Amino acid sequence: MTLCRPFRHTQNGNVLFLILIAVALFAALSFAISSSLRSGDTNASVEQRSAAASQILQYASGLRSTIQRLILSGCTEQQLSFEGPPFSGSGAYFNPNSPANFSCHIFHNNGGGQSPWFYQTQIQGQNVFGSYRSPLYNVTWGVSRIGNNRGDLTMILGMTDGNLCRELNQRLGVNNPSGQPPHRNGSHIHTPFAGSFSDPYPSFFEWSSVSGGDTTLDPGHMEACMNYFDRDANLYVFYAVLLPR
Repeated sequence: MTLCRPFRHTQNGNVLFLILIAVALFAALSFAISSSLRSGDTNASVEQRSAAASQILQYASGLRSTIQRLILSGCTEQQLSFEGPPFSGSGAYFNPNSPANFSCHIFHNNGGGQSPWFYQTQIQGQNVFGSYRSPLYNVTWGVSRIGNNRGDLTMILGMTDGNLCRELNQRLGVNNPSGQPPHRNGSHIHTPFAGSFSDPYPSFFEWSSVSGGDTTLDPGHMEACMNYFDRDANLYVFYAVLLPR
């Protein structure tokens, strides 16, 4: 009998130790869940944001590839058209330089065959900023250290979630100063592309200079996201150079 007592004592100690570990793990899990709920950042929202970032980058990459294919097939830069259905020959993106057979239309089956985004209210559950529900395609802006100081063909998309903007920058290797997207102010002119370019682009239409905002956004990024704070504190703008010039 005396030989069994130390064994039972050891068993009791092991059980108590396991209980203490379980209690500690439960407390840690409860703290993580409560912190997540307080911040409003649930696993579902993180997954939505990740999916939205992937979709945005894939859309921009698809446009860039389509444009390169059209140019290789014989379209000039001035003939490219972002006109969308019903291709009526009117509207902001109508390009009079484009061939009548739509062979240089990015969104027409005779041309690029790219599926357009129009009037997006959400992307994977992430809100799109009101006036940017359709991506903007323009050549008013340029990005230094890309191309030759001529107007770059650029897509612009606005969003309301700063965390999505930060996620995009993290994926692209763009600095988020103090953990937040860079701030930018300045001109808000986004002239729709209709066949003519700004060559050279004015210095104040320089995305990567973030004039009047942070100076931490290094020039030369083909894609980046910034808080356009002087227009609206809730406006985060993602740009993607589709055709550097």
